[in-house]
Amino acid sequence: MRRTALRFSATVAIGLAAIVCSGCDEKQVNGDSVTYRFAAWIGCSAIAAGLACIPAGWLILRHSNRWSNAWLTGAILLIGAPVILLGLLAPSMYSDRVVVDADHFETTYGFWFSPTSVNVRFNDLNAIQVRAKVRQTRRGEQVTYDLHCARKSGGVQIVPAGDLMRQALDDVLARAQRRGVAVSRAEPEN
Repeated sequence: MRRTALRFSATVAIGLAAIVCSGCDEKQVNGDSVTYRFAAWIGCSAIAAGLACIPAGWLILRHSNRWSNAWLTGAILLIGAPVILLGLLAPSMYSDRVVVDADHFETTYGFWFSPTSVNVRFNDLNAIQVRAKVRQTRRGEQVTYDLHCARKSGGVQIVPAGDLMRQALDDVLARAQRRGVAVSRAEPEN
């Protein structure tokens, strides 16, 4: 019974990892405005995975010794996974978005209860530079991207380029160039 529950848990974890890593998104065109958001099936899959963790965790708890590694895994699956998947990840998948039109781009990302929203008007900018940062981690190199938006009034607004922004990036840069904004890509920084 424990092996079945562990296999089931491993299958759910692998499926969830595949969903999170796939980065599937939707592009919705409405006139001149384009909205990028995560595909609806990704949020549904996170909900299904969170619900599937409950019986898997229960089975592991019922058939393992208290405070063993298997028991701890069962407790995490029974309580932690549904809270994270159903309470944090799935709702955020539905609220994250990037909107681009001829005049501006805006992005909303983060947890559903405390989202970060950025609205950048092209007329307010002199330049946009896309910068890549490379960090060494235990699993190798991790690359993150930021848009450094130089304002005409002075100062630079840094916009993180997450999964959705990277999908919209070519569209954002092309529309910015049409509005007279200088666009460049910097070499990765270590």
